[in-house]
Amino acid sequence: MVSSLDEAVRYLPDGLSERGLATLYAQLSRLDQNFPFYSEIEFDFLLQGDLLTGVNHYAFLPDGSVRGTKARVMLLSNTCDMSAGNVRHDEVMVSVAPIMRVSRWMDSLRERGIKASQIEEKAKAARLQRLTSIVYLPAAGDLEESFVLLDKIQSIPIGLLPGHHDARYAVLSQAGQWTLVTKLSMHFSRQLEGVARG
Repeated sequence: MVSSLDEAVRYLPDGLSERGLATLYAQLSRLDQNFPFYSEIEFDFLLQGDLLTGVNHYAFLPDGSVRGTKARVMLLSNTCDMSAGNVRHDEVMVSVAPIMRVSRWMDSLRERGIKASQIEEKAKAARLQRLTSIVYLPAAGDLEESFVLLDKIQSIPIGLLPGHHDARYAVLSQAGQWTLVTKLSMHFSRQLEGVARG
């Protein structure tokens, strides 16, 4: 029987607890450097981590209004949940996160008056996969380095996705998918809340 929060922490995966976070960051950085992040295999179905263009996404503006745009996004839903062979009795919704080029992300911070040194420091941390709200997508071929913004996730009906043969511009490799799953765990499940809930 677990009698305290400290004792309960012993049963968590190391990577989701404070003691394992530094090691996890280092491993993610090495994974990105040593293995290809994108796959060259063509798939006839949607996969978790697919990068799509022309997907409806909505931005919430400071005045409370909402602006809809066609955006580049990463699919975050599990591959099996998006499968056409998976019989569902309700509408299938898929979770997506917008993708922003690193250069544009840095420009947006400059426009908000953030100091150049702070922007560079934050971008460096994001490139090393150290920011829990960002997945870093390295440059490859025609792909510019970009950030997936996990704090801007939305769910949309799968029927509103454009055809994946036309809209998909990259598929994650196995190393890329491991990175994504780890970053999703860190974003949603890390045990650094610092609150004793009783």
